[in-house]
Amino acid sequence: ETLGVTVVYVTHDQSEARTMSDRVAVFDKGEIQQIDTAKALYEAPVNSFVAGFIGESNALSGKVDSVADGFCRASLPGGGSVSARAVCVERAGQPTTLSIRPERVMLGARSADCANRFDATIAEFIYLGDHVRVRLEVCGKGDFFVKQPIAELDPALAVGDVVPLGWEVEHARALDPIAKPIDGLLHQPCTVERIIMRKQLKLTALALGLFAAGQAMAADLTVISFGGANKA
Repeated sequence: ETLGVTVVYVTHDQSEARTMSDRVAVFDKGEIQQIDTAKALYEAPVNSFVAGFIGESNALSGKVDSVADGFCRASLPGGGSVSARAVCVERAGQPTTLSIRPERVMLGARSADCANRFDATIAEFIYLGDHVRVRLEVCGKGDFFVKQPIAELDPALAVGDVVPLGWEVEHARALDPIAKPIDGLLHQPCTVERIIMRKQLKLTALALGLFAAGQAMAADLTVISFGGANKA
């Protein structure tokens, strides 16, 4: 910002990328998946890879029943249906992966007004200090996670209890289908430590070329974040 120039910074640390950058470019197999602000990458991923690479997200497989005005309705194999933003789907009949961030899911009475609402069975509590990760069985899936702040978690809940949960339509995104979610989550580990410098330089050169073509803004810091087995 002091120099008034664009800087491209390559890192393998997602926290570093999110905190330092004006924009982040996420690569997979040598291809740019999304260039956006850290907030947009997390809140509005454009595909399943970005949703899984940046943070974590519950993944529900579904089939689109209808699409209208930027939203869709998708039926689930285990029964029921979900309303979501239509991001990677355009018509009825398409397979989709429905992505919902764990912290966007409401448990118990707080879910009463949610458009998407299901009964779930508590399978496990994972205590992490400031919050608890609750693993539940939902719609036939045993690996649906909810992040609950300590102050909001009902201490009377126990493993085996059946509780209602839900989320708003705008917090679910209908993305491209994935072959097999890892533990039910859209979470793909970063293997960038194996990338050789030659490939990094090629990718950096590609990014610089894109910015030189008019995508860069003065005084921007764009951080390139890698995922998967990248190929130059």
